[in-house]
Amino acid sequence: MKPELIIHIGRPKVGSTALQGFLNQNRAALAQQGVCYPKTGLYHGASHHFSLVFLPGLPDYPVVQDLEPDELYAALAQEVAASGLPRAVISSENFWLVKPAKLKPLLGERFDVKIVAYLRRQDEVLVSSFVQEIRGGMLSLDTAMDDYLADKGRLRLLDYDAVLANWEAAFGTNNVSVRLYEAVTDGIERDFLTLLGLDADRGFHFSEARRNASPALDLLRMLETLRGYPVGEVAHRQLSGILTEVSEQLGTEDGLEARRLISSVQRQQVMGQFADSNRRLFERHHCDGHRFPAVEETNDELTPEIPDLDRGQRALLGILAYQQRQIQILINRVSHLERSRGGPVLVDAPKTATGPGLIRSLLRRLGLR
Repeated sequence: MKPELIIHIGRPKVGSTALQGFLNQNRAALAQQGVCYPKTGLYHGASHHFSLVFLPGLPDYPVVQDLEPDELYAALAQEVAASGLPRAVISSENFWLVKPAKLKPLLGERFDVKIVAYLRRQDEVLVSSFVQEIRGGMLSLDTAMDDYLADKGRLRLLDYDAVLANWEAAFGTNNVSVRLYEAVTDGIERDFLTLLGLDADRGFHFSEARRNASPALDLLRMLETLRGYPVGEVAHRQLSGILTEVSEQLGTEDGLEARRLISSVQRQQVMGQFADSNRRLFERHHCDGHRFPAVEETNDELTPEIPDLDRGQRALLGILAYQQRQIQILINRVSHLERSRGGPVLVDAPKTATGPGLIRSLLRRLGLR
C-alpha cells in the first residue's frame, strides 16, 4: 500500500511560515502519531526544494538548479519508506506557482497524494504582499495603489478557483482540501493538526512567536529610509524584524495601521472581481458555512502624514530595549555553556551594560575572538 503524501501548497501570505516552523520543530511528535516530515528537500525549514526545481524564475532557484526533479522525488519516497510511517507532509507556498501536472508523474506511482490549501480574502493578501514588497525594497509607500491592484499577473494568482482547478485536474477534487484562513481561530498549526486527525495535546510544542506581522505605516516609512543606507541585506532584514516587533509593542492607531493602505472602496472592487470565482470554489468544496467575511465599511479619508515625535522616541527606545534583550539572551547562553563545561559562570551583567567591552568579553568566552 502506498504511503499518503499531504502537500501543503500555501497559498503565500497565509501563515505558511508559521506552519513550516512548527512542522520542522515538531518532527518527533509528528512521527509518534504516524506522520513523517521529511528532511529531504528542506530549505529554511520548509520543503521548498520540491517546488523550486520547477521555478527557474525565482531568486532562490540557484539552490536547486543542479537537482533533477525525478531524483529529488525519488529521495523523498526513499526517506518516507525508511521511516516506516504511513503518512508524510511536505510544505511550500511556492507550490502555488507550480503547474501540478508536472508533479503527477513524479508522485502518482509513489504516493497517495492529498492537497491542502489555506485561502485568505484576496484584498487582505494584497495588503500583506504590498507591505512585504515595501519591506524588501521593491516598492515605495508612494506607489500608486490603483496600479498595484490592477496588475494582471498578481490577480491571476489570486483566482483561487482557477489555481485549485489545476490541482483538482491532476489529483482529483476529493483529494484537495480548502481551508479558510479567516475561519482559523486557534492558529494554523492546530488547525492543520485537526485536518490530519492528530492529537494536538500529545507532545507538540507551540511557539508564541509573532505571525509574520507587518509594521505600522510610520515604521514602514522608517524602513524605506533605512533601505537607503548601504549596510547590507542581512542588516536590512534584521532592522525590518526589529521595527516590526517594535510596531507590535507600540500598537497601531487607526491612521497608522497598514491595512489602511487599501480603502474599503478598493477592497470591494477587488472582491467584486473574484465574487463568481470564489462562489464556484466554495460550492465545489462545500464551504457553505464558511465564506470570506464581508468587507467592512470604513472611513476612506486619506491618512494624514503627521510627524509623531513622541511615537518616534518610543520606537527608538523599543529598538534599544530589543537590543538589550538579545544581549541578555547571549549572556544567558554563555552562562549555560560555561556551566556545562564546569568552568566559572559568567555573572549576568547589569541591564545597562551593553557596551562594546561586554560584547568582546562574550565573544572571547565563546571562543570567537
